[in-house]
Amino acid sequence: MSQPVPHGPYRHLEIVRGGGPLPPVVAVGLPDVLSVVKGEFPPEVPVWWLRTDGFAAPPFLIRPFPEIAASFADEIDRYMPTGPLVLIGFSFSALIAVELAHRLGRDDVEVLLLEPPLPGILPARAKLRRTAAARPATPKAADRAEAAVPRERARGPIAGAVRAACVDLWCRGYLLLQESLLRPYLESRARRGKPIPARFRSWWFYLPQVHDRTMKYRLPPYAGRIHLAGRSDWLSTYLPSWKVLAEPGEVISCPLSQAADHAAINRLPSARPWVELIGDWLAASSRDVPGPIA
Repeated sequence: MSQPVPHGPYRHLEIVRGGGPLPPVVAVGLPDVLSVVKGEFPPEVPVWWLRTDGFAAPPFLIRPFPEIAASFADEIDRYMPTGPLVLIGFSFSALIAVELAHRLGRDDVEVLLLEPPLPGILPARAKLRRTAAARPATPKAADRAEAAVPRERARGPIAGAVRAACVDLWCRGYLLLQESLLRPYLESRARRGKPIPARFRSWWFYLPQVHDRTMKYRLPPYAGRIHLAGRSDWLSTYLPSWKVLAEPGEVISCPLSQAADHAAINRLPSARPWVELIGDWLAASSRDVPGPIA
């Protein structure tokens, strides 16, 4: 165990449950996994949460992922300089978890990523394509599409092209209006320390930032082991890319049952496989875990 280091109050690290001598299970960033972890593991399993500052409170800004991970690593090193950890990252927080494991540089850190986005790829577009491909056409939609064919033929190719151009122009104007009026209004509220209205918080303020950070992020050369959990269709799409991105490290897949949506993998029964995986890690940890610095 390394020598104690003087430290002040923790800005990001929240001890959700103190537990006993077992390795702490750490939710990185988004807290979606906390309810399952607290409910499925006994009280002697410590549960921590590393909060992303500014996400739900002023300044309502998401810093670059390496900066967030550096702050997290500093607090973990001050609180528990040595010893095994289990890091869980869901969605974009999974990228922060990988960066955090890289910065900690420990050999006894297990990393579990729950359907993370690909760095440099816009998550919403990939999700939209997957959702559209998996969604079966309803009978009414099929009837409307079939009935629309004669009308399109009657209008002719020129009328169809004009109609498509008008729809495209209307969509572009609507988005331009939103960008030129709504986004500056939200940013002005954030600068003044006022809350972002809930109806705009996700789609018009947070998600664009997440997308921007994801597209600009580059995965570090993490040499450890990464467990990638996701639904079967998600794994078939993204697992090959993650194996390339994670080199020289090792990527191990953890298939989950077909949940209703992305968020459902944090709830039982869809979460059962990754909960059992963490249980196996904790059961295999036979050595004493150094306690936190007082």
